[in-house]
Amino acid sequence: MQEVFFSKEYEGTQIPTLEEVVNVCKDKVKLNIEIKKQDKNENIEEKVINIVKKYNIQNQCVITCLNYEVLQNIKKLDNSIKVGYLVAMGEGEFYNLDVDFFGLETSLVNENIINLIHNKGKKVVAWTVNKQDDMQYMINLGVDNIITNIPQVLRDNIVLASKLKK
Repeated sequence: MQEVFFSKEYEGTQIPTLEEVVNVCKDKVKLNIEIKKQDKNENIEEKVINIVKKYNIQNQCVITCLNYEVLQNIKKLDNSIKVGYLVAMGEGEFYNLDVDFFGLETSLVNENIINLIHNKGKKVVAWTVNKQDDMQYMINLGVDNIITNIPQVLRDNIVLASKLKK
């Protein structure tokens, strides 16, 4: 079993609440709020929507989830918020679902699925892309966005890609 190292510098650091994150990020960055539906977080959709509305960030965020029902509940509560269905397994014709975009685990991303989704007028977001070669591959395939843990490497790849296209 691999040992996990946590820096002593961050010992005792608490995970911020959604409201704390929104309070810091409002008007600075776009937020991807991923809802992880569990039995213990009852009415999570309403709680998230209440925070989004309180801070008036409907146009500054998207809400994503692996659970399609959660996304439909979000749309019922506030249709102005963009929702994205996270897809970890490519079964069936998921690209026909009523969402604004699809977040695909990178192993599912290929030219065919991108075309199917784009033909439905939806966007494709690839997740979680942390290797530079994979980032370039996703850019070349034509994904609309990339989720990564190392944004500085992605930024450098996008700059390089834009120079190559000129």
